[in-house]
Amino acid sequence: MPEVDPPEFKVVLERLRVLEAELAATKTELATTKAELARKDQIIEALQHRLFGSKSERLDPAQLQLMLDELALGKPAAAPETGGDESALEEPEKAKGARRRRKKTDLYPQNLKVVIAEVIVPEEVAANPEDFVEISEEHHDELEVVRAQLYWRRTVRKKFKSKTDRSLPPLVAPAPEPTLPGTLCGASLAAQIVVDKFCDHLPYYRQSGRFLRRHEAQIGRQTLGGWAHAVAAHLTPIGEAIKAELFEASCLEVDETPIDYLCPGHGRTKQGYLWVYLDALKGTVYYDWQLGRGHDCLLEILGIDEESGMTRFRGTIQCDGFSAYQALVARYGGIKLAGCLAHIRRKFFEAQKQRPEVVLPILLAIQQLYRIEQELREIQAPPDCRKLVRLVRSGPIVEELHKLILKERTAHLSQEQTRGGPELRPGPVGGVLRLPARRRTRNRQQPGGERNPSHQTGPEELPLLRQRQSGSEQRAALHPDRELQAPGP
Repeated sequence: MPEVDPPEFKVVLERLRVLEAELAATKTELATTKAELARKDQIIEALQHRLFGSKSERLDPAQLQLMLDELALGKPAAAPETGGDESALEEPEKAKGARRRRKKTDLYPQNLKVVIAEVIVPEEVAANPEDFVEISEEHHDELEVVRAQLYWRRTVRKKFKSKTDRSLPPLVAPAPEPTLPGTLCGASLAAQIVVDKFCDHLPYYRQSGRFLRRHEAQIGRQTLGGWAHAVAAHLTPIGEAIKAELFEASCLEVDETPIDYLCPGHGRTKQGYLWVYLDALKGTVYYDWQLGRGHDCLLEILGIDEESGMTRFRGTIQCDGFSAYQALVARYGGIKLAGCLAHIRRKFFEAQKQRPEVVLPILLAIQQLYRIEQELREIQAPPDCRKLVRLVRSGPIVEELHKLILKERTAHLSQEQTRGGPELRPGPVGGVLRLPARRRTRNRQQPGGERNPSHQTGPEELPLLRQRQSGSEQRAALHPDRELQAPGP
């Protein structure tokens, strides 16, 4: 007869199973905690670098190649000591400093016109010019500036009276159209006011004081502000023409920049956003001022086709990962989003210490793309030539870059699914994970358990609900012993 296990042995086995399950759960929790700590350490390091480190993200090609060689061949041996002789180390530093030193001619502009104010001849030569022969000349140059003048540009209209028929009214030529309708401001003065205000950031009250100090002319800041508004109204047709060119583009680069502005009666400055739309092929740029950064601000420029319910612009928008662009694509069709290479590179640049074997080839590929664009700018290639070069040279690099990123992302997700831990979101390259953010629950149900009839699921919520359902199914597949809970709001 087979031996029957004693009850104590069964208790020990059951206890062992419980301890093994607790150990597995502890290991999973420990791995998750380590990943979260690594993510926070990376954030702290990035903030420290942003506050106290160099602002540049440039990476020397030689340094990049050296890092790749170190990954393949290992780090080189330490350099031998010089035995106290520091002359060998000082000479390269001195030579390096000598190479960086610029000449005096490089410190000042050499493209300005030259006005000869005076020609000086020695007194001996002036007394007996026949006894000397000119062999060369020397120059003494000083930078000068022509002081601006504020004056009235007057157009005289002669008025005539008929000698033969005194009953006829006087004859006078019609008055010319003013440069800015409704103002007495000329084109040059209007350009100076606008450039001083919006390029040199010189407020109107300082411009008014400068006119009084230099030209003894009293021009109030309210007048200057009115002239600036007149310039904007006069140039509105040009802005509308630039805006119309945006719809002819197949790809637009869009970004928003926060700018503080004065809000009378608010007590402090408020924050607005300057939206920039760029057609990279033609170089067309359009600026739009908005008080917010929601997707409704994009609709004011891109427009809505009432018949199809889609945006008037049909093409690709290259942008960062801001949610406003994703909301626009989710709600309206006809637009495809493309990532910004600068933002993508920045994330890999910050993660190069965690996984250099993965990050460095990606940085090298992006560097090659930057080099191609720099060459196109230097030779000032036309749009058709740029498009062809990007297709032939940049296309294979982009495909290889996409494969590298997709390969790492797939390996990262498969590794997390194999672990079977809690649901985590992939973070930056380097194995750093992000825990899902906690959501604020909203009471959308009645006390009896029925859904609030006042809340209806709109078309924009359907993708989100499908995503929640798929996430719940994945959690159920990973943890079949757990009770499946309904997705939160």
